[in-house]
Amino acid sequence: MAYTSTMIDDSPTKVFKTAADLTGGAFTAVQLGGSGITTADANAVPVGLLIGEYELPIPAGEEVTAQIQGGGLWLAGESIAAGDLLASSASGVAVKATAGKFIFAQALTNAKPNQAAQVQIIRGGFKG
Repeated sequence: MAYTSTMIDDSPTKVFKTAADLTGGAFTAVQLGGSGITTADANAVPVGLLIGEYELPIPAGEEVTAQIQGGGLWLAGESIAAGDLLASSASGVAVKATAGKFIFAQALTNAKPNQAAQVQIIRGGFKG
């Protein structure tokens, strides 16, 4: 079978179906599984950050938009400084990456807990 082109999707967002009720809301990390997305946990390799405003909880099977690349907003779960490497907490909010955690983004601005920080999604691998 011959292919005459390749599929390149450079969109920074993607629509996913939820695999379970989501309670985190906008600017929280989500992870992808075979049935769809769920709120990212502390051991996750997030696929993206929820964007927009949704009425919570977001029911299972609902379509939602997540940012999967580029710069965006991530709700801080602790005080964050510009330059910090960030991982997901158990509830999908941003925390400073510690050893063994997946570095999903880098903070571009400072943020206090429950404030949205500007971040760059970098998928930096697991912190040593």
